[in-house]
Amino acid sequence: MRLFGEVLVTMLVILDPPGNVPIFLSVTQRLSDKERHRAAFLAVGTAFFVISLFAVGGRTVLDYLHVSVPALQGAGGLLLLLVALQLLYGKGGSEDTFEVASPEQRTSIAMVPLGTPLLAGPGAIVATIVFFGKAEGTAEWFSVVAAIACALSVSLITLRFSGIVKKIFRPAGVVLLARVAGMLLAAIAVQMIADSVTSFAHAGSTWKVTRIIDGDTFEVSSNFGDKETVRPIGIDTPERGELCFKEAGAKLSALILNKNVNLVSSSSDTRDGYGRLLRYVEIDGRDIGLQLINDGWAVAAYDSQTTGKTSYQKHDREDLYRAEDLKQPAQICQ
Repeated sequence: MRLFGEVLVTMLVILDPPGNVPIFLSVTQRLSDKERHRAAFLAVGTAFFVISLFAVGGRTVLDYLHVSVPALQGAGGLLLLLVALQLLYGKGGSEDTFEVASPEQRTSIAMVPLGTPLLAGPGAIVATIVFFGKAEGTAEWFSVVAAIACALSVSLITLRFSGIVKKIFRPAGVVLLARVAGMLLAAIAVQMIADSVTSFAHAGSTWKVTRIIDGDTFEVSSNFGDKETVRPIGIDTPERGELCFKEAGAKLSALILNKNVNLVSSSSDTRDGYGRLLRYVEIDGRDIGLQLINDGWAVAAYDSQTTGKTSYQKHDREDLYRAEDLKQPAQICQ
């Protein structure tokens, strides 16, 4: 139930059903009530289809095409910006074409841009990939699917009965609503593009280690002023009060303190339960986590083979870490 609640709240915040009502009314203002109702179902159905596709193989598809999440975010922003400009300035000479189009063609706007990228946008897609990555077993998979379905159902109900808002505002009010929605949608689009550009820029950040907390936790700051607490993926060193605690921290300090490091992400977990950034740590291509294992100051842990209340996914270098750990004797201080 905890995972269900987490997914439901997250998706509701991302989908923002009330916030989509003015945009939906603006885009569908020239549809009949019946066509608008059909557009609501089609938009939510499209969103569910797109989200389901990315849930099953989203990360694989993006990796195969060498498309990053920031690139997907930027593309979605540009598409929404085009729709926003149409809402603000009208469609020019497309009125006649629209009037003679079939109902199916007229409600196709429900698929793009309403279904995607407005509902099934980069935020919803990324959240879906992350939550399905966290899910362990069939029960948790169904919990994630059920939560997404509930969130989309709320969106469907909101869009389906958006006609009540139209009756209240009347035609003149809907035109005004369209202009306001255009400005809001343009702001959303520009923010998506800005976040995309920022992500691309920060992908090239230089991270400097500023403080060692213990043998497997440290703080870094980037040349952009960002600060993070980092835990190397897949290793564990002695905790405070245990034998070798100070020595392990001193070893890590000698390796990376006040030096620039490369933080490499994994396809599995990105943060732990304490909010620490999970990354492979490299200096000049040298894997620091692996070196700590080789030197006897760390063991391979917090991976798919770790048992306990908290479950972890298999990380990209787990087999290598486990193999090296088996070769090493017990920790030096023991």
